[in-house]
Amino acid sequence: MDYWLFFETMLVYIKLMSDTKLIQALIDGQKALKEELLAKITKSDQSRTKENKELKKEMKGGFKEVIDRLNKLGKFLAYLEDDTPTIDEFDKLEKRVTKLEKNFAL
Repeated sequence: MDYWLFFETMLVYIKLMSDTKLIQALIDGQKALKEELLAKITKSDQSRTKENKELKKEMKGGFKEVIDRLNKLGKFLAYLEDDTPTIDEFDKLEKRVTKLEKNFAL
């Protein structure tokens, strides 16, 4: 399309229009531009909302996995703690081992 010809045609058209028609044409153009921008913004917001929902779902799943692992580690540590001797028991055990070593050395 020849833009210069288009521009000249528009200038001739504008010269022929009355002031009220010109103002109405400008208002209509702005209204159409506003509606187009509003539609694009709405579409963008909807896609962002969908993405946010998907991210939220992924985060919940990830946190659930982490919480499950922490629970397993907590249980493991609790069982391990139950099986380990206390300091007093460990000291007594060391004395017993030393005593047995002396007995076997003889």
